Amino acid sequence: MLQIDPKMESLIVKHNFNREYFYFFVTNLELLLLMG
Repeated sequence: MLQIDPKMESLIVKHNFNREYFYFFVTNLELLLLMG
């Protein structure tokens, strides 16, 4: 299992770095599940 460094995590959260990418990924995952 990959462990995320808490400092990195807070940086990511603070800068909202992944938020858009995360939603993009979840949306694509839902589409794949619907089509599959």
